[in-house]
Amino acid sequence: MSPRPLGPQEMRRILAATDALGIHRESVSIPLVPRGEGGVQVSAAGKVEIVAPERGDLETWMAQLPRVLATLDLTGVRRVS
Repeated sequence: MSPRPLGPQEMRRILAATDALGIHRESVSIPLVPRGEGGVQVSAAGKVEIVAPERGDLETWMAQLPRVLATLDLTGVRRVS
């Protein structure tokens, strides 16, 4: 059975976390289908890639997302001006 895609509410919550850090939405990549353990990273192209976990408690992962994002080096990421 494949994982349930992220819905509008989950997408809004993820984008609210990136918005709070001033990350431009064009610099955010969020696949709709969760994969593996999930993860958050900055790509070489300067995009923040956010993948929700396939298993586990999505609510707990969402609650931790702002803290995880705050630890990233966002130097090369486009910000809202």
